Amino acid sequence: MRRETRESLLYGALGLLGEYGYDDAEEVLSVDERTKFEGGCNTCSFEYQVLDVRYRMVSGGERTVTVEGSLIELLNAILASK
Repeated sequence: MRRETRESLLYGALGLLGEYGYDDAEEVLSVDERTKFEGGCNTCSFEYQVLDVRYRMVSGGERTVTVEGSLIELLNAILASK
């Protein structure tokens, strides 16, 4: 991945954290996508994408949070803002 692309993705993830109220984020370190499964039975279960975002806090510590969304949604938001 090109450096500019990686930086845009991480900066976009920083904006996403702000939308979800994580105002203590200073720098996004990594973004991982995974499928989350919910529901209690075979006929009523469902799955959706979530992002595990690891970031550096303003105070200097690190934190990982899970937010709803997918990498393609994040990329589309970045492209739409340019």
